[in-house]
Amino acid sequence: IIFNFQNPKLIKIAFKNLGHDGEIIVSDVSPVPDAGMQALSQSDIVRYYHHETIKSRSQNRNFLADQARFEQLIFLDCDAILPDHNFLKRYHEAFDVVSVICGGTIYQANRPENREQVLRWKYGVEREVRSAPQRNQKPYQSFSSFNFTTSKSTFQKIRFDERFLHYGHEDTFFG
Repeated sequence: IIFNFQNPKLIKIAFKNLGHDGEIIVSDVSPVPDAGMQALSQSDIVRYYHHETIKSRSQNRNFLADQARFEQLIFLDCDAILPDHNFLKRYHEAFDVVSVICGGTIYQANRPENREQVLRWKYGVEREVRSAPQRNQKPYQSFSSFNFTTSKSTFQKIRFDERFLHYGHEDTFFG
């Protein structure tokens, strides 16, 4: 899980879905550690890493994969909205069938109140939200690291290219 701003709801939902057969690893890139995340990491399931600086999203994702103790990796960005409480279970069940699954994107239904977030929200709703049947019509058309699962062994063979220092296209290259 990439976690760059507070979303304790995502962590709590994932925590409830996970049970005892997994872990939640949070990598927070911010000037100050998040006290709420530090409290959540007191469990045996959640591990929280705070970085004041990190070079890139690629470096952050590679770091998370390196920390994982289990073979199945599920990457979720901090602003992910889970479709329901069975989301992780479905990923886990499908993991035995395919080696990589690129999940969908959901945005909040209402326009954000923060004007700085409106353009991103509008673009996402109009261009990125596609149902699984729509994505499966052209499964290799695009790859987004926003929400995907793969095996740790597959990930370690490919890894994100850390030469991508700015936002954008590190997931396209990885895909």
